[in-house]
Amino acid sequence: MFDHLYLVAHRPPSHPSAALYTSFLCIAENEDEAIHKTREACPGTKIIGVRISKHGLLAMASCNRSLPLSVCRAYDGFYLGTFDPNTGPVSRESEEYFPSLQAARQALLSGNWTQRLDA
Repeated sequence: MFDHLYLVAHRPPSHPSAALYTSFLCIAENEDEAIHKTREACPGTKIIGVRISKHGLLAMASCNRSLPLSVCRAYDGFYLGTFDPNTGPVSRESEEYFPSLQAARQALLSGNWTQRLDA
């Protein structure tokens, strides 16, 4: 399981104008789960778009690959990094190891983590 931070653009029923929309941040395994969480939090909303919110800087710098930040598991705990489903882990982006899945998810959602500067 790898969680990503998704940004879901949506238009709540209270904003019928096509020019107005709002964003919802959530942690999910995939776009469908992100849409589901948005609809649970904002019933009756119209989904406009979904995208992964953040990408790994070290994955880009060291491998020239744009991969989404994910919550990853290691022997020492959880960390924020990037993962390729075909080849496995690519980069550990966070300096920190988090003691729990929930703590790592919270760090990803809040942005309260330290970016590693070298691989």
